[in-house]
Amino acid sequence: MKQNLHAILFFRWQKLTAHIKQLYIGKKLRSLPFKVRISLFKRWKRYTKKLLSVNHPLLKAVNLFCVAISLSQITNAQCDTLKLSDANNPLAAVTYTSPLTNPGFVDIDNDGDLDCYEVYKTSSNKTGIVFLRNNGTSKVPYYQIDSASGFAFEVINTNFYNDGPKFVDIDGDGDYDCFMVHYSQFEQDFITIDYYKNTGTKTNPHFIKSPKQSPLGGLNGDYFVNFNFADVDQDGDYDFIFSDLYYNNYYKNVGTATNPILEKQVGSANPFDKLFIPGDATFIDWNKDGLVDCITSTGYYKNVGTLGNPAFAKSNKGPVLPPFPFDLYQWADINNDGFKEAFSRNNSMAATAPQATITAQQINNKTVQLNAFPRGNYLYKWRKDGKVILGETNDSIRVTKQGKYTVEIKSGCGTGISLPYIVSNAFSIFSDDESSAIATGNKINVTTFPNPFTSEFVIQLNSSSNQNSVIKIADLNGKIISEFTSTNNIIHAGKQLQRGVYFVQVLQNNVVVFKQKVVKQ
Repeated sequence: MKQNLHAILFFRWQKLTAHIKQLYIGKKLRSLPFKVRISLFKRWKRYTKKLLSVNHPLLKAVNLFCVAISLSQITNAQCDTLKLSDANNPLAAVTYTSPLTNPGFVDIDNDGDLDCYEVYKTSSNKTGIVFLRNNGTSKVPYYQIDSASGFAFEVINTNFYNDGPKFVDIDGDGDYDCFMVHYSQFEQDFITIDYYKNTGTKTNPHFIKSPKQSPLGGLNGDYFVNFNFADVDQDGDYDFIFSDLYYNNYYKNVGTATNPILEKQVGSANPFDKLFIPGDATFIDWNKDGLVDCITSTGYYKNVGTLGNPAFAKSNKGPVLPPFPFDLYQWADINNDGFKEAFSRNNSMAATAPQATITAQQINNKTVQLNAFPRGNYLYKWRKDGKVILGETNDSIRVTKQGKYTVEIKSGCGTGISLPYIVSNAFSIFSDDESSAIATGNKINVTTFPNPFTSEFVIQLNSSSNQNSVIKIADLNGKIISEFTSTNNIIHAGKQLQRGVYFVQVLQNNVVVFKQKVVKQ
């Protein structure tokens, strides 16, 4: 009799799980009334609790397995599609004289958050390196250029090439070493990978180019060289994956974590031998089955092997990245929510989490209302200057104090964290995200051109009213560096600005009617 009851219980649980899954896939779940959704969830939770409490060891084990499989199916359906999320991208606000590429995330100062190194092309076509220190937190990163990079000199290569920096503790001494491609301008088909040993400490790196100590030896390739380190066979040390114009090579570490010996594998010993794996291969355990998978910008290669014997097969049940030209470069859990974000070579970020943004509305001379988007059945958490504002869990908040405000929007696929929204002394509002338009019912048609500009830019107001317009220009930190009033519909500005990125606002009757990010070259 009990076995029949167990079977009925399992059947009901399975049917309800499938029903919820179909509602989600068909995008009908959120359209249901809130009370109906809560009722469904409570019923599913009640069945699950009863199912897990069955006092038969074998049936309980089967039930646990079924629960895990069903939950993973629902989770995968929710969290496989990554969308561009540059409104939440902490690298978006970082500027430099030359475009930065190839973000290499690493906690180089051992303070518990991810810092970043990037490369750029110098005026003489060489490769330079820039250190972006995380002066925020592990959940709300804030990157600023820092001269204390740990490299003895800024320009590190004789010719620009776009792979590296890659940071791994290759010698197991507790600090991170660095590897970068070296592209010779005299031998354009001959490319090597430079090894920079960290001779500093966990908190104060010092990189020295050490070709004789490199575990890669004299490894070189033809033209387009890409590489990565990963524990492919999951034996506790780093293996090496190397691609050039012709081959996908796999070097297994047959040494140890402290004394690496990288040995090239051929034939069936190379799990990539018969696969076309592009050079942007990255490695994470996407499906959380204990085996590291391979992900590139062209597809997902599931690890269908075993521990110690990796084997990869292309699968359509995995992460779906944004279309070309999103060139996958590195995965990083940039906001420490348990879901990794994907970064491309050109600094674009893609995520499964909501793309959190903030808009603002002036209530009066002392109060500003900040609104979080998207709105819906999410969990909201507001912060001021990095500190949680207790009790503020709605999708809007009214503030009366200056500071940097951010909002976390949590879903089942991760947490979207907005870039800082800056409220200044005079309650002039500037956002680090140019897509966050000011919410107001008094919009007028305003345009700025040219953008980028070299000398000055023009603000054109297509309005028949003769109201005074207040124009405010702020830097990336929200500091107002220029403010003036005009009655004209065509306004010239920007001559006094240095090269960089600025935010422009136009206000009429103390209401922001226009906001735009402008760049002076």
